[in-house]
Amino acid sequence: MSTIEPSIVARSTPSVVFESATHLYLPGSTGNLRSLPVYNLGMPQPSTQVVNAAHELRLVLGQLVRRLRAEYSLPVAQASVLSRLDREGAQTTSALATAERVRPQSMAQTLTELEAAGLIERRPDPADRRRIQIELTARGRERVLEARGRREDWLATAIAEELDPEEQRTLLAAVPLLHRLSGH
Repeated sequence: MSTIEPSIVARSTPSVVFESATHLYLPGSTGNLRSLPVYNLGMPQPSTQVVNAAHELRLVLGQLVRRLRAEYSLPVAQASVLSRLDREGAQTTSALATAERVRPQSMAQTLTELEAAGLIERRPDPADRRRIQIELTARGRERVLEARGRREDWLATAIAEELDPEEQRTLLAAVPLLHRLSGH
């Protein structure tokens, strides 16, 4: 715990810092703490150039993702579930809902639509017959590979047509850096 200068928060508000939060003692309070998250406390702040680059990178990556999604032949929610099942294998409805950050009811609707299209099937979990596992059908796996190939073909063509050989080498050198950022 450390005490911070009152001028940082407010001249008349006593404050203390615990690891990752600033706690304010409000005047006239009964001693209850009010917490405000503080990030990178005591860490050097990024330069204006880095902040501007982060802004531009966020915009460009968003545009690129939207362009790649245009290559989907299914709604994004369905395509995302199919891709997850392809990458990670069979899962329960609740596990998929958690991973996709949607309500279980929304996931159930998505799965009903995918099942009706013959892209997934439900099977009892061999370890616990009360649970149902969702997995790709052969047709579902074919659809995932087809969509993935279409997006990769579009991106490879765009790289080849829009970037000269030196720019292509720069982009390829940046891929490991982007991987590192995505894991932060």
